[in-house]
Amino acid sequence: MLAAAAFEAVRKAPRLSSHAPQPERHYIEILAQPYSADPPADRRSLLTACQDAMSRLTRQYPDDLDAGVLYAESLMELWPWQLWKRDGTFFDWRRALVIIKPAACRPTI
Repeated sequence: MLAAAAFEAVRKAPRLSSHAPQPERHYIEILAQPYSADPPADRRSLLTACQDAMSRLTRQYPDDLDAGVLYAESLMELWPWQLWKRDGTFFDWRRALVIIKPAACRPTI
């Protein structure tokens, strides 16, 4: 039920974002990728496509905190509950999380 509501929301979002800044229109386009009208769709491939697109967007907007956070979230979606190994070390995929530049993490207020 939630997946259907999410799918409907991401289908509607592009129509509502025509006056949004370009980066935000990119977020909307990319965030729609992990949702499908076909619930049994291969979720892993949808999440991978979203992660690849977020990676490209983060390189396009390297100082954009929103892009960095959405990229980090897309990585965590691919490996839920796989942040740390039992020995206290982190999984190798987590190295990609350093893509969020310190400049993007400075407060803007």
